[in-house]
Amino acid sequence: MDISSGSNEKVKESKSASPSKKKLTPKQRKIIFSIIVVLLLVFAGIGIYKYAYDKGYDKGMEAGKKASASKSPTDLFSNLQNPFKTLTGSVEKLEGEKLTITTSKGEVKTLKITDKTKITKKTETLNKDSLTKGAKVTIFTTGEGDSLSATRIVVR
Repeated sequence: MDISSGSNEKVKESKSASPSKKKLTPKQRKIIFSIIVVLLLVFAGIGIYKYAYDKGYDKGMEAGKKASASKSPTDLFSNLQNPFKTLTGSVEKLEGEKLTITTSKGEVKTLKITDKTKITKKTETLNKDSLTKGAKVTIFTTGEGDSLSATRIVVR
C-alpha cells in the first residue's frame, strides 16, 4: 500500500509542479477584453486625429500658397468684413444730396448726404461744396446696399 499512496502523491506533486494552463475566470476575461477594446479605440482615435490633422494641414498649405501668390498686400484683406462700414476712394460727382465715388476697389457707389453728415479735412470742418471731382475721401456710412448714407466724410 505504500507504493500506491506514494504514487498518488507523486502524481499530485507533478500536477502542481508542472506549469499548467489555468483557465481565466469570466471576470478576468471581461477585464482583458475591456483593455483590448480601450486600446483599439485609443489607436483608432489617434489614427483619425492624424488623418484629420494632415488633411487640415494640406488645406492650410494650399491657402497659404494662394495668399502669398496675391499681387498686392492689400489683396490679403479683400475678403475681410468691414466692421466700420467705410468706403475709400475719389469723388466723381456731387448732385444735390447724392455723392458718387469710385472706391479703391474700382466700384462706383452713390451715397446720400444729409445735413447731419460731418465733412472734415484734418481738424478743419468743411461744407459739401468742398467735395470736388477727384478729391480723395474716406466715408463712414450707415445702411446697406444701394441705400447708403454718409455719416462722416474725411477728405485727404
